[in-house]
Amino acid sequence: MLTADLVKPRLRLRGSEIFIDMLNTGDNHWLQTAADLIALFQQHKGQSQADWERTLEIYEGERLDYVVVRGLAKVLTDAATFTSVATSVHPAQIRERLFSYGPVFTTPQLFQPKTRYEVIQHVAEEIGIPSQQVGAMLFADRPATYALNDTGPERTPEGLLARYNLELARGVLYWATQVQIEVHSGYKDLWKYLKLFKLMFWVLPIEPADG
Repeated sequence: MLTADLVKPRLRLRGSEIFIDMLNTGDNHWLQTAADLIALFQQHKGQSQADWERTLEIYEGERLDYVVVRGLAKVLTDAATFTSVATSVHPAQIRERLFSYGPVFTTPQLFQPKTRYEVIQHVAEEIGIPSQQVGAMLFADRPATYALNDTGPERTPEGLLARYNLELARGVLYWATQVQIEVHSGYKDLWKYLKLFKLMFWVLPIEPADG
């Protein structure tokens, strides 16, 4: 779901009514943007979430429509699967050992004679892993290091824009305390879902038009 900072800039208030500034799914500018993001996301399969965020930041550049770009990107990432890298030792255990030495530096200091390399080497020997793996495993349990394992359903530019519009509407409905709708068919499905989600509702007949 889109976060508030990605939804609110797309809302317009006119009197007591609120309108959602939806994207035109046939607009060439947005179709190209959607195609670019889909391609970039596919290229990042196997790479970390932090790598994807850096790429997205570069793509945004100085674009003034960055809110939409980030919203489209979130639609992609929400449907994707990022998985943590398997490690032989839990990263928290490695951090606990390393941080117990306090601050370390690349060269010996007056109050810390052991260098960063020496501390990593010592901890690696204690735990029984190669020293070159310590850096990669240190924060392997943090989402930023999770690898993009599955990019989710196959998207077309038109489909991505349509899904983004849907997520905008969902974001607004999420904040709503009351919703009024007119139903002209599909009553059975409506009652089913009203009961399923245990929603309070009032039903009034639609007055027929005069004439």
